[in-house]
Amino acid sequence: MSWFSVLVIFLILMTFSAVVLIVLGIVVFLFWWSKEEKRPSNTADHFAFQVSDLKKSVEFYTNQLGLKLLSTNIDEDHHEAFALIELDGGNLELLQMLDEDNKPLPILEKKEIHPPYCPHLAIKTKDMDKLVRSLREKNLPIVKGPLEIPGTVRWLYIADPDNNVVEFVQWV
Repeated sequence: MSWFSVLVIFLILMTFSAVVLIVLGIVVFLFWWSKEEKRPSNTADHFAFQVSDLKKSVEFYTNQLGLKLLSTNIDEDHHEAFALIELDGGNLELLQMLDEDNKPLPILEKKEIHPPYCPHLAIKTKDMDKLVRSLREKNLPIVKGPLEIPGTVRWLYIADPDNNVVEFVQWV
């Protein structure tokens, strides 16, 4: 075999290898691109309740329910005061509207509470009986419950100072 034949075979193999690498690169890119998020994430970031007195609501959620306060802030540009309460799976935002001078605005009308208790925030509990005892010790009224679907779930509803409904649920 002449050196010219070896060179031709070498060039053919190099061209073939380059084509294979290009095709492989395109396949990898298309696979990566197909996995890119093309729709919004389904992970909850936060839930929001409007409140009339941010301090009073923060006290309720932290001292009465035992949740952790992450932060409080005033957004003077948008005339809102807010607090973030830590929850697994998305935080709770307590939002108080402010007037143009950034003073608290009253909520025009306190919400009525009635079945099916929506909207509401549902929080898991591991021990419904312990939760009920704790709520009663703190003189926090239970709106409804505990309710039960035997062998499946137990739940109850309470309300915050502005009648925002909170459900506690125990999956059994």
